[in-house]
Amino acid sequence: MKRKMTSALSLFLTAAMLGTSVPSVVLAEDFSQQPDVQWDSEAVDETADPEGQDQTEEVTGGISVSDNNSENSSEDMGTGAGDDFTSDVTEEPEDKTEESGESSEEQDQDQNGAADGAEEISEETEELASPEAEEPDQLEEEKLSDDQLDGAEELVSAGESSAAGIVASGNCGPTHDIGGTGVAINKDGSNITDTAKWTLDSQGTLTISGSGETTSYMWSYSDGLELKELQPWAAYNDQIRKVVIKEGITEIGNFNFMKCKNLESVQLPSSLKKIWERAFWKCESLKEIKIPDSVEVIATRAFASCEKLKSVQLSKNLTGIAEGLFYNTGLTKVIIPERIKSIDDSAFGVCKELKEVTLPKSLQTIGYNTFAYCDSLTAVTLPDSLETLEQEAFYSCKNLKTVKFGNNLKEIGVCAFENCDSLNNIVLPNSLKTIAERAFFGCSSLTSVKFGDNITEIGERALGSGRIKELILPRNLKELGESAINTSSCTKIVVYKNLQKVGKYALASFGSCAVHGESFNGVYYPGTVDKVDFYYEGTKAQWEKISKDTEVFGDYDCSYSWPRVPHYHSDHCIRFHYGTTKYQSQSHKITFNKNAKNATLKTTSKQVKTNSKYGTLPTPTRRGYYFLGWYTKASGGSKVTASKVFKLTKNQTLYAHWTKADLGKATVTLSKNSFTWNGKAQTPAVTVKFQGATLKKGTHYTVSCTKNKEPGTAVLTVNGKGLFGKTKKTVKFTIAKATQTISAGGMICKPSQKGKTVTLNAAVKNSDGTKLHFYSNSKAVQVVNKDKNKLKLAGVGAAVITIKADETKHYKAAVKKVNVIQQGAQSIQLKQQSFLKYDKTKGVYVLSKEIFSQALQISVKGNAAYSCSVENSAKTSAWLDKNMRLTASGNGIFTLNVSTKTSADKIYPAASKKFYISIKGMANSASAEWNYKVESDGKITLLKYIGTATTVKVPDTITLDSRKFNVKAIGNSAFAGTKVKKVSISDKYMKSIGKNAFKNCKSLQEVRLGTGITSIGAGAFYGCSALKTIAFPDGLKVIEAELMKGCSGLSGEIYLPRSLETIRKNAFEGCTKISEIMIFTFLSSVESNAFKNCNSLKKVYFSGAKVRWNGIKFAAGNEKITGAQIICNAGGGNTAYEVTDITTEMLLRQYPEYLKNEGYSKILNDLQNDCFSIMSGHTSGTFSDEWWAALKSLMQQGHSALIKAVLEDPKFTEEKVNRSLALELVVDTAEYSIDEDLSGGIQDGLQRAYKVLKKFKSGGDKIFKDGDTMKKAAQELGGTGWITEEEALKMLQYMNGYKELPLKPGQTKPDTVQRWDHVQSVFDGADIAIDAVDFLMTFLTVQAVGQKLVDRVISQLPSDSGLYNGVVQLKQYMNQPMSILMKDFLADQVEKNAIWLFDKKALAPMWENSVNLAKVVGVADKICKAVAFMMDCPTLEDYNKAWFSLNNAMVLRLQVDRLRAQLIAAKNAGTENIQLEDDYKLMMKMYLSCLKKTGRYVAKTMADPYVLNAKFARFDSSLTYENYILTCKWGLADSGVLK
Repeated sequence: MKRKMTSALSLFLTAAMLGTSVPSVVLAEDFSQQPDVQWDSEAVDETADPEGQDQTEEVTGGISVSDNNSENSSEDMGTGAGDDFTSDVTEEPEDKTEESGESSEEQDQDQNGAADGAEEISEETEELASPEAEEPDQLEEEKLSDDQLDGAEELVSAGESSAAGIVASGNCGPTHDIGGTGVAINKDGSNITDTAKWTLDSQGTLTISGSGETTSYMWSYSDGLELKELQPWAAYNDQIRKVVIKEGITEIGNFNFMKCKNLESVQLPSSLKKIWERAFWKCESLKEIKIPDSVEVIATRAFASCEKLKSVQLSKNLTGIAEGLFYNTGLTKVIIPERIKSIDDSAFGVCKELKEVTLPKSLQTIGYNTFAYCDSLTAVTLPDSLETLEQEAFYSCKNLKTVKFGNNLKEIGVCAFENCDSLNNIVLPNSLKTIAERAFFGCSSLTSVKFGDNITEIGERALGSGRIKELILPRNLKELGESAINTSSCTKIVVYKNLQKVGKYALASFGSCAVHGESFNGVYYPGTVDKVDFYYEGTKAQWEKISKDTEVFGDYDCSYSWPRVPHYHSDHCIRFHYGTTKYQSQSHKITFNKNAKNATLKTTSKQVKTNSKYGTLPTPTRRGYYFLGWYTKASGGSKVTASKVFKLTKNQTLYAHWTKADLGKATVTLSKNSFTWNGKAQTPAVTVKFQGATLKKGTHYTVSCTKNKEPGTAVLTVNGKGLFGKTKKTVKFTIAKATQTISAGGMICKPSQKGKTVTLNAAVKNSDGTKLHFYSNSKAVQVVNKDKNKLKLAGVGAAVITIKADETKHYKAAVKKVNVIQQGAQSIQLKQQSFLKYDKTKGVYVLSKEIFSQALQISVKGNAAYSCSVENSAKTSAWLDKNMRLTASGNGIFTLNVSTKTSADKIYPAASKKFYISIKGMANSASAEWNYKVESDGKITLLKYIGTATTVKVPDTITLDSRKFNVKAIGNSAFAGTKVKKVSISDKYMKSIGKNAFKNCKSLQEVRLGTGITSIGAGAFYGCSALKTIAFPDGLKVIEAELMKGCSGLSGEIYLPRSLETIRKNAFEGCTKISEIMIFTFLSSVESNAFKNCNSLKKVYFSGAKVRWNGIKFAAGNEKITGAQIICNAGGGNTAYEVTDITTEMLLRQYPEYLKNEGYSKILNDLQNDCFSIMSGHTSGTFSDEWWAALKSLMQQGHSALIKAVLEDPKFTEEKVNRSLALELVVDTAEYSIDEDLSGGIQDGLQRAYKVLKKFKSGGDKIFKDGDTMKKAAQELGGTGWITEEEALKMLQYMNGYKELPLKPGQTKPDTVQRWDHVQSVFDGADIAIDAVDFLMTFLTVQAVGQKLVDRVISQLPSDSGLYNGVVQLKQYMNQPMSILMKDFLADQVEKNAIWLFDKKALAPMWENSVNLAKVVGVADKICKAVAFMMDCPTLEDYNKAWFSLNNAMVLRLQVDRLRAQLIAAKNAGTENIQLEDDYKLMMKMYLSCLKKTGRYVAKTMADPYVLNAKFARFDSSLTYENYILTCKWGLADSGVLK
């Protein structure tokens, strides 16, 4: 025991010396099995708090070590950095080294960090040439002192759990303990939390739970495998029999379960992603593993040396099989999933029991030694995707007989199939280019090789073994290696003239065995030909040139003389054929030997060519003998037939074989061995074979029969005739009795027949007069007399009547069973339940409350199948789901109909019954106004509105039996014929409206449709003559037939859905007041009469181009829409159709008049006017219509004098209003990027400033903190002309000053921090690394770009507008000294909101040698927002913000119109003004952006912004400058101006 513990403690102490985490248990035998061990609880050293303030608990590899002994310190454990470990362990005798068997040299190695005391493991030999290589030895045990053992004992005891059934537990998360400190940190040094835990129970189940990955343990490969870190459960490895890894674990680390030799099963979770190196290495008892499809990576040798592993199911998400993954396992069958592209080296090496492997169609590479030494593998099919077979891929697969090569294989590697000595036939694909050296060497059974024509190289000894009979080399072969092919058994070789290089002995010993014979496996085989044939496509001179000095056929000497004559065989036994590759057949004499003196033979010989069929052979005769055929020997030999091919190249003698003619030795086969009696004599057909040949009836024999009429045994005699005279043979066959047929049918007797006697129809037909007998198995139906067919129906039930017929001379006995049923009346009962009671006085069942999906208890007799249905009254909603569970709500009585089928035993006939059920629902609930149904998806369809209100809000949900259900649909005819006036349908859950839902609702004036609705049924609003307007949801793709037919009150403009594709017939027929329609580009067909009688329709706005409009299919009856004025390109619907032959430059310069698109302008006007109408409509105060018209006119002209009257906060001054408008404009401007170059002094000055700052880049924050550096930087910046030296120094000093932090609770004086340090901490919190020079450079860029933007805006605004004044104030603000702007830039609000300015990707181009600021204007939106934050401006509420934004939009629209007019004037004057074009682009972008923002602000002021939001959402993608320009281009294209 002491020796075992010594080894354990040695590992513990070594880990401490190395500065690694202390393992949770020591690698030793299970201490729990040693009852005689006493543990010293004070012997364990712990890591104490350095200041001795707190007692801490250190978790190291799964063991909790409490600091209960203040005398123990981290130094005792050897965990302190730089501690002298040896002096703190124990006092030991001086001869300790001798006792432990260590040398002083080994102790020195311990001091340097070697794992003294751990086992020294030799790295397993993985060379497949020695597949029997042993795995590393077990850990050596080592003697240590008793004091050291005490420490180890305490360590193990600390890991034991007190919980019942738990042997041990601990942590196994992704920690990495550096320096033995016990602190859980990542490998990058950051602290983490240990999340994975482990427990081991008394049954041997190791369970890992939690989340994330388990620890990967480290090994050293320097001098054999040497353990550096142990798994926390290492001491219990032998106890572990099952591993269960719970959901949440994503990775299994390196070496986690190595050498758990008793581990039998593993359960892996679906959360698992990766299994790392050797995770289950040498788990010798593991038999099966299923890898979940979530696993994406399995690392090297994860399951290597699991010798009993028979079955594996691989993840479908693997893309490769790692090196040595299943090396040396017991697998018998492997299916490799699709997606696998490569199988790495030795993956299945030495799997000696592997019989079957299925390779995926995705496989591209098979690595080195992948299937080497798979002795049980017999066949393999390589997929077409495979391109490369690496060396020794199937090395020494002894039983591999068949290989099917894929059609894309390009190379077979070195020794790929070497020593596969069962391989006998290979067909190589045309894709193959190279057969490397020794590829098929040692394949001794190989007799046939068919090469692909595109092979260019066959390497040295590639086919150096085998007994190939015929060799046709590849047509495109260029190089044949040394001793490439063993041709000793060949009779024929064909070589094409593309061959350029021939190695020595490339075709050695050609035909030596074929001519002179050979011994194989101890048996001598004589030669089969006198000479062999060599065919070469080229000339003799060409062959001699490429084969010179190669001894291509070897130096085989068949002269058997001495001295030997080299090449004698080649000169005398090979026939050379040049200029041809076709075999030239020779004729040879075939002599026929009758092989008997008294035989007669007319033809004694014939001529046959080699490789031709023998053809017709003579037939000899011999009295009393039968000719068996011609054979190659007088006795024995092979049989030769006319169809057999003559292969020899010499003459041959064939011998007749005979046998005595005796029918007694013949085989007689009858067509039938048994017949059934039919009153006639019966004789089977006969086949007689003698010595395998079929004899002829009448020529060789006759047939006679006896006793072949009556049932019994008959005798057939075959009498010899002719050659077989005086011989015979008899055989027997049987004639069986015939089967009697009883005809009888079952009976079903109605309940009214009970007690009566009935006759059962039964009969049997045969010539022997058989009698019938009757028997019953039930008292319900009784047999009156067993010899008569009378039955008494005594009671309700079913009986089996057995009818028997006696056996006769010619017939077998017969039995037939029929069913006779006496039916009874069915009874249907509805049982009372807690929620369902029967009221006898009223004869109805009563529901105590509304119910949802309650199971009813219905009883029927005979377990008969039944179905139920519900009939509702006017105010009840009740239904049954597919499981016959009842849901009921409302007020009134409904009917439950129950219908049964005839019971399965047919005793109880079909019946039906009605039950009346009363319900009183909640009068104020939504269900009280609706008939509805909960569908199978758990959502409600409203079937009928039964309320009386005229204003109806369709509910989002309905509560039923205390449960809420979402309303998804309005059913067919739900409101039809009601008097509702206003209906509101929420956006929340509603998806569809059924057919005729609002049909003939004559009072309906307004309906609001939810935006989520995607389907409205035919005729839904048919005849709603009071309906004035409707807003269709944009998700609607089809307007169904007659949807709006007869809506004569529908007037003004109608916007059809944006996604609309089809308008069905009569959809808008009779909508006589519609004047304008907006249609979008997806519309493709309009069916007949869709717009019939739409007499007021004058204009159609179409969002697409004219070519798209012309592509819409209009059926007859739509003349009202096709005859209206069609305005195309309205609303920017052409984004998917670029006009490639019209450039933006051409549009702006040559055709600016097309910049005003009538359809597009309509959309803009509608949206802008809607916003004004909404704002003026809910503004408090009394204003006349004339006042509102004046306000609108002033706003459109850029003035805001009257706008203060409608603001909610009267304290706003003119200056503040203008300033607010200016800020709003700047932020609007920020929503797009300015792509024009910043030129002139701004860029030049910044360039010089950048060059100065670049010099200080490496100094980091010295530019803010070091006095000399600040002065030098200020001096050089002042020299750039961009900023004065004084301003630069003030700015830098400000950054070096101190900032007061907010007061903490209880503080009277705030803390201070250096301002730059504070800024850095803010950016660090946002995970942004930025240095002082980057920060300074960004600030300067903000000022430059922001100033440029403001200048451009000022140039475009009217000087008498409030907006202009506000922007000028903004410019004045930005012209302040840099040091003042820096303070605003660093205000707390800006500090947090401007963080995103400092983007390394945006800053990087600024440091380039030649900086074009156009490269960095991508940050323009960020810069503009930052400038807005700098301003000290009033806070704008949503209401005021809406007015300001609307005013901005009108001002900008005015400027757009002005600039467009200037572009037209410039074109007419023939001048070119690029600046004017850029200004137009800027203003149009700003206007569209501002208009969208206005819509959002106005919507926020509304209680119900549904309609407005829907309009803006419909045109959101269209309100961009790019889409606007594209729309104008299409207008130009449609105009016909361009030819």
